[in-house]
Amino acid sequence: KGEGLYVWGDFRDWIVSKAKSVEAGTTYEVSYADLGRDAIDKEIEAALPTHRLFDETTLCAVIAGLRAEQLKGEEGRLLTRRVNLFYASSCVVSVYWLVGNREWDVDAWGRGGRRWDAGNRVFSPGN
Repeated sequence: KGEGLYVWGDFRDWIVSKAKSVEAGTTYEVSYADLGRDAIDKEIEAALPTHRLFDETTLCAVIAGLRAEQLKGEEGRLLTRRVNLFYASSCVVSVYWLVGNREWDVDAWGRGGRRWDAGNRVFSPGN
């Protein structure tokens, strides 16, 4: 929630609706890698670490924490000129900065038919 954030309905339905509350101050480690070439979900998932999928609760907290570091689209771990991807068991979540709107957009996509561009960043739970 908050100014400078637009959350699409699919993210609310597939992720937020299943997330539980997290104690204030809880932190999560994340890893990330940038796609070296265009790839579909199946190819990306095959390259992720063993514990590659976020659960809904962790995913909401991680996105909120990363966004808090870059509220106004500053440079940081979230890319501002590319798409940031997070894989959950039910879907792929994309987070991207809309320069013209000055806001972060968060959406969810079914896995399968989409090809993601080289240069996008893929996040996974840290070890």
